[in-house]
Amino acid sequence: MKKSGGLLLFLLFVEVLFFILMAGNLNTVKISFRDVLKLRLIEEYGKEEFYSFKQAVDVTQYQFRCCGVDSWKDFTNNNIDGWRRSEHSYSTFSLTVPRTCCKLLNYGTYRAWEKPQPENLSGCQSNVTQINDIYRWKKGCYGKIDTWLGTHHKSGIFLLILFNLFQILTLYTTAKLLKKLDLDESRKPIVYL
Repeated sequence: MKKSGGLLLFLLFVEVLFFILMAGNLNTVKISFRDVLKLRLIEEYGKEEFYSFKQAVDVTQYQFRCCGVDSWKDFTNNNIDGWRRSEHSYSTFSLTVPRTCCKLLNYGTYRAWEKPQPENLSGCQSNVTQINDIYRWKKGCYGKIDTWLGTHHKSGIFLLILFNLFQILTLYTTAKLLKKLDLDESRKPIVYL
């Protein structure tokens, strides 16, 4: 009882310490996170084994009306052909950016990021800046998400504090219950499955 209680308190202490260190080094964490996202976008976006990552990027680009981590140019280093050609069989050219980077006709419809319908696919995929500026989201998602998190961080901190208080309450209740049952090393608790 004392060993497991001490271990649980130690783990709780490590968790709180981790959150304090994260808060103190937030800028370093943000820069590292941005770099990791860009690397993953280049190396993993469009690979079948990373389908959930592709879907997360598409949902984010759809929700925040953005493209890439810093800009649409993040996709220029991605050499994976799967998303560029086979996303829709009727496409006869290679995509420059995913369709979720385009301004969509079906924006606001149910799960539109799964089958995005660009206002003008050719214009969105154009290499001419004056044309693609009209039909493509230019800003990257990282800045938009950072702004969104900045406006919603208080509720996140509140939820973390609430979660930690729940953990402490659970530990306290468990310790009191075990003490009341007067369990010792030789007597095992009965577990019903």
